[in-house]
Amino acid sequence: MMQGISSPGLSLTSEGHFVLSPDQAMLLPATVRAQVDRLCSIGYLYCQVQQLARDHSALQLGVQEELRQFYKFIAVLENQANNSQVPSLRQLYFWA
Repeated sequence: MMQGISSPGLSLTSEGHFVLSPDQAMLLPATVRAQVDRLCSIGYLYCQVQQLARDHSALQLGVQEELRQFYKFIAVLENQANNSQVPSLRQLYFWA
């Protein structure tokens, strides 16, 4: 549960929270249920951080790809400037 994994006595809700099965909840004292709930909240936070890390990685890869395209564009402009083929403002607009 602390790593976002369900078990027979615990299930993951659609909102990403863990809950005790009704059978298990009736068998456990209130103090134990409170401790389990606390541990389940750690599992919930683990799932949230894991999702953010995946999103961040995707964002990072996206930014890297955009930068790669930008650097290619700058290389083309530098090459044209070195060959005295300075692009017009209209060409720059369409490339951007």
